[in-house]
Amino acid sequence: MNRVMKILAMAAIALLVGYAYKSHSEHSEEE
Repeated sequence: MNRVMKILAMAAIALLVGYAYKSHSEHSEEE
């Protein structure tokens, strides 16, 4: 796998996980 693509994939996953965690924590009272 291309090194650049691997870095981009890891960065994208990190952003998605961070956003999902932040969104979940903000709406934790609703669930």
